[in-house]
Amino acid sequence: MALAEIAKDPDEVIDVAIDYSVLLDGDTITSSTWSVAGVTLASSSNTTTTASARISGGTLGGKHKAKNTVVTTGGQTFVRRLVFAMQEL
Repeated sequence: MALAEIAKDPDEVIDVAIDYSVLLDGDTITSSTWSVAGVTLASSSNTTTTASARISGGTLGGKHKAKNTVVTTGGQTFVRRLVFAMQEL
């Protein structure tokens, strides 16, 4: 199940962020990896509590996915997924 479904126009370039602070319980993010299907990952970054990505493209009428995996200093791994519902906005 996806964390969120986000309406996106295929011509938009948008920034998305996932805040992991509630899950971390004092731990910190050391790495963040994004994988996408159907959209383009233009760039990504992370802080010690948040993972961010810039997403572009997509096919009108499609539902495209992005998966974020973070690893923490304490050795935990968290995975969250976003779905982009492509429509004319």
